[in-house]
Amino acid sequence: MGRDALSTAPAHATARTLAVGTFWTTAGQVVASVAGLAGTVVAARLVPPSEFGRMGIVTLVLAAIEAFTQSGFEQALVQRRDSVDELLDVAWTWTVLRGLFIGALMCAAAPLLAHVYDDPLLVPVLCVSALAPVLRGAANVGVILYRRNLDFRAVFMVNVGAPVFRLAALLAAAILLRNVWALVIGAVAEAFALLVASYVQHPLRPRFRWSWERLRPLVRYGRWVTAMSILGFLVLKGDDLFVSKALGYEALAFYQLAFGIASLPASNITQVVSRVSFPAYARLQADPVELRRAFVQVMRATTLLALPVATFLGTAAFLVPVVVGERWAPVVPLVQLLMIGGMLRSFLALGGALFLGTGRPDLDVWMNLPRLVVLAILIAPFSWWWQVDGVALASIASVAACFPVWIYGVRKQIGLGMAEVLRANALALVASTLLGLVVVGASRIVVSSDVQATALAVASVPAWLGLMWILGRVTPLRLFDELQALRTVLRKPAPTERPEPTGSSSGG
Repeated sequence: MGRDALSTAPAHATARTLAVGTFWTTAGQVVASVAGLAGTVVAARLVPPSEFGRMGIVTLVLAAIEAFTQSGFEQALVQRRDSVDELLDVAWTWTVLRGLFIGALMCAAAPLLAHVYDDPLLVPVLCVSALAPVLRGAANVGVILYRRNLDFRAVFMVNVGAPVFRLAALLAAAILLRNVWALVIGAVAEAFALLVASYVQHPLRPRFRWSWERLRPLVRYGRWVTAMSILGFLVLKGDDLFVSKALGYEALAFYQLAFGIASLPASNITQVVSRVSFPAYARLQADPVELRRAFVQVMRATTLLALPVATFLGTAAFLVPVVVGERWAPVVPLVQLLMIGGMLRSFLALGGALFLGTGRPDLDVWMNLPRLVVLAILIAPFSWWWQVDGVALASIASVAACFPVWIYGVRKQIGLGMAEVLRANALALVASTLLGLVVVGASRIVVSSDVQATALAVASVPAWLGLMWILGRVTPLRLFDELQALRTVLRKPAPTERPEPTGSSSGG
């Protein structure tokens, strides 16, 4: 019985497919984010920032090795239009071997890194943390079939338990240990939970098998994903590497927390939508009109959600020390700066999904190359002048450098110009500006306690919604109509579809 039962849905089903997929992917991301936030808040109150900085070195090392060994096979399997049954075993064999290699390399590099950072504790911390990539590498490759068939409910069922399991392990360890080992235990526990869930939820049982001939088509596509992975590490983690060595563990902890908060809209909204839209764009490659329509719909809906959230987080950053403790107060100006870069990255991710889905991963690479150049030029002088705030400014400038290629790529792939992009996002831009003004105005009110400051920030949201309702009565910018349209698409019953023959029989 065939394992890859990919069917081709009619073009008119795309809107609902994207909406339902976004719902389930967002649900999974919300669970992960809530669990992650809860763990971070509790751990930040129990574990010193310097210990978070030490764990930051571990995550940087892991990210570096994973970036330079990224195969891009998962994206290649999703993007292929024909059956991938014969490729699954060799792809899984590769991921298992890659996970073992990453773990071994982390252990081998541990003594050198301990010497570079003058921190002997890095040796055992790195070696135990090496279990995480080994466990993730052995996860069931069959989960990729869920993404190919746009079955994001099944993806949700696979992924939902891991962050919750991590939270439970992290909380228990943080209360008992109150040091870096609590963070290590949380990371390994999440990888273990994901491994178990992948085999419980999907019936495929992959076997060790190697065939260069079968890997070759994946390598041809994946080489650009590999290049983008390396480039992505340098542009996303290059500033972390610089801070870790030039400014120390504590500064790294502050910078990473601020970057994580500033990235919430991009990671929890835009990246979610990108994961859903990438396979959908791959299905629409032969229908340029529907592809363009789908991209515009996805972009408008995404920015309508992501930009106001980013604006609120940036303007209400003064609440961060209230949540995680006063010793984290230095992150406030960093969040406000980095949130600008987070908004820009949200747009970039939308283009990246389009380029991957239409078989042009090279455009994603060329889009991010100027980012690396600008970051390399600016990060050192900016940090000398403005310390860690200067690193944040260099990061923002580097993200802005990506937009010329983004504009070119979107126009080339779907014929969409900047004027149309601005029109599609006019409501999101206006809504975000109004929200920012309301929150800033509320923050100017003199209060006598953190509780009152928090209450004012929360109260600014319904005040903003009231302003948007008034604006919708007198202008065409109707926020609630847009949200209702999205809700209608989500609830609308899917049309009856007849799968087209794919050359493989139905099966799990």
